[in-house]
Amino acid sequence: MPATLVATLYWHYLRGFRRTQSALAVLSLNEFPQYFDEDLSDDVAAILHAAALLDSTEYLVFELAYKDWFGEKATDQRVERYFTRYMFAEEVPVWVRQYARKVITLNQEGKLNPRALGVYKPLPSRRMMLIGKVYTGLLLAVFLGLTYAAYKETGLFGNWGSFPRETNSDYRHDHRAMP
Repeated sequence: MPATLVATLYWHYLRGFRRTQSALAVLSLNEFPQYFDEDLSDDVAAILHAAALLDSTEYLVFELAYKDWFGEKATDQRVERYFTRYMFAEEVPVWVRQYARKVITLNQEGKLNPRALGVYKPLPSRRMMLIGKVYTGLLLAVFLGLTYAAYKETGLFGNWGSFPRETNSDYRHDHRAMP
């Protein structure tokens, strides 16, 4: 999800976007500042808003809308046919428009439950958790190793301005006084 869309939705929330309004005013998102494309149609803005409310992608909104309208799960080819028209020509099918309105209305009423609409966030597997812990441990070890190396090089609060630190052995011989 783009960061600007998140910022926009947060602004809506702070401004009291959940207050009761007519359905037409809710779907006309042009009264709110849009930090992405200013020339979006109301249908596209509604789909973006529904995707943000569901914390999903626009493509998933199309899949969920198809299932809600036709009563069966759509194949990828079927959804892609409509989704490409939406992406390149901003043509929104009626069933996607209706679904986006449904999501926005449920959110206004305080009854929006993404899991009930079919949005599931899978939990990470044990393998992924283990990989995450290993990477975190490696990053911590590298950080501590570099910190220790810096400490050994400069001392605790030593001479930070002279890096690398010079030793007396470097100046055993006076190179300028060559015979």
